[in-house]
Amino acid sequence: MTQSIVRSSVVSGLNAFIRDLGFDPARTVPAYLQEIAAGTVPTFSLSDYMELLNICAETTLTPNFGLRFGARYRRRDLGLIAYLFTYNHRLADSMTGFQTYFSTLQTHSHYAHYTAGDMAVV
Repeated sequence: MTQSIVRSSVVSGLNAFIRDLGFDPARTVPAYLQEIAAGTVPTFSLSDYMELLNICAETTLTPNFGLRFGARYRRRDLGLIAYLFTYNHRLADSMTGFQTYFSTLQTHSHYAHYTAGDMAVV
């Protein structure tokens, strides 16, 4: 099975978020995940990213760590994909663009959406 790869832009601001929770990123994130947390490697595995979020949740005693980090995440840090959401006038156009360029953000994963009446399914 091929492993999903994620671009480092998904961790933009992670260390600042950890500091805002009152923790030291150097002590919160294990040494083998430090480069990922700092965003200094261009890509990394989706499983490493999930492990990083789980470790941060446990260490900071924040069960909803990923949700809180995601709420604070700045879309513009995604680069080109951020423009798809920011500059399209219709959500459907944004979602279509996202689907088209999804592989530039994360590889070996699948994303699709469709609409049926007033309901959208992702």
